[in-house]
Amino acid sequence: MTTKKKKKKARRRVALVLVSLLSLIFFCTGGGLLYVNNLLNKLDRTKPSGTGSLPSGIFDQSTDDELRRQLDDAQNMNMLQEKGIENILLIGSDSRGSDTGRSDAMMILSINHDTHKIHMVSLMRAMYVCIPTNQGNAWFLLNAAYSWGGTDLLINTIQTNFRVHIDHYVTVDFNSFTQIIDLIGGVEITLTQGECNVMASEYRTLAEPGTHLLTGAQALAYSRVRYTDNDFVRTSRQRTVMTKVIEKAKTMNVLQLANLANQIFPLVGTDMSNSEILSYVANMGTLLNYPVSQMMLPVENQDGEHYVGIMTLPDGSEAYQVDFKNNITELQRFLKE
Repeated sequence: MTTKKKKKKARRRVALVLVSLLSLIFFCTGGGLLYVNNLLNKLDRTKPSGTGSLPSGIFDQSTDDELRRQLDDAQNMNMLQEKGIENILLIGSDSRGSDTGRSDAMMILSINHDTHKIHMVSLMRAMYVCIPTNQGNAWFLLNAAYSWGGTDLLINTIQTNFRVHIDHYVTVDFNSFTQIIDLIGGVEITLTQGECNVMASEYRTLAEPGTHLLTGAQALAYSRVRYTDNDFVRTSRQRTVMTKVIEKAKTMNVLQLANLANQIFPLVGTDMSNSEILSYVANMGTLLNYPVSQMMLPVENQDGEHYVGIMTLPDGSEAYQVDFKNNITELQRFLKE
C-alpha cells in the first residue's frame, strides 16, 4: 500500500471512529437508544470562550497592504453554505485544563451528501490571517483565535478568511489526549533517535530508539515533535498515534468499548446535539462507504516538503502568508467534489 493510500485510510478511520464506536454500542447492548443517549449526555457541551483579551499592541502590527486588499476582495466571494454539505471543525487544543489554550491542531471534516464523499482539510496553525475580534480586526496566527475568543472566534475567523461555513465543532485538549491514551493502555510506536532526543530535551520524557508502548504523556510528546524535521511531518506523527488508538479500540469487545466510551466522552467537547450525533450513527453504513480525500491549507504548502510564503512578524513569530483568493477557490472546489 502506498504512503498516500495509508494516509487516506488513517484519516478515514479517525474521522469515523466516534460514529463506529457509538454504532457498536447501539446495536450490541441491551440498553439500545436509551443507553447511547446516556453516554452522549456525558459529552462536554460547555463552549470554550477564550481569554477575552488580546496581547498589547496586536492591532499595531504592520500588515502587507496587498494581503489586506486580497482579503477585502475575498469578502466578495460567496460563502460556501449548501444544504448537502456538512462541515465539522475538529480542534486539538494545547490547553492542559487551566485555560482555553491555542488550537494546536485544526481540521475540517466535510461530508458531501450530494456527491457521497468525505473531505478532510488540515488548517496550518501558523497561517497569517485576519482575526475579526470585538475590538477590531487583528492580523496574527490562526491558532491565536481560539485562545482569544474560543470556538466562536475561531469559526468566525475561518469563515471570514476562507469563505466556508462551519456547522459544528469537536474539541479535545492535552489533558484529554493523555487520559485517552492511558485509558486504552498506551500505544505502540517506533521511535527514531532524533525523535527521542527532542522528547527528552523539550518534554523531559525519556525514551530510546526502537518500538515502545508509550504512555499518554509520552505519546503527547511524540505527537508534538517537530524540530527534527518540520511542522508537516509533525502532523504525520499525530496521524500515527490516532491510527494506533483506533487499531487498539478495534481489538476490544463490546463491554470494553462501552466502558471506554463512558470514560472518554466527558473528555470531548462538542456543540452537536444527541439527535445530530445519532443521525450519523444511523447512517454509519452509508458513511463508511464514502471515499475520503484530503488537502491542506495553505495550498501553497500542500506538498508538505517546502515552506512557501513564510514571513516573520514584528514580535518574532513566523507565519505562512496566504493567497486568499486562490485558497478559497481551491477549498470550495474541493468540498464540492
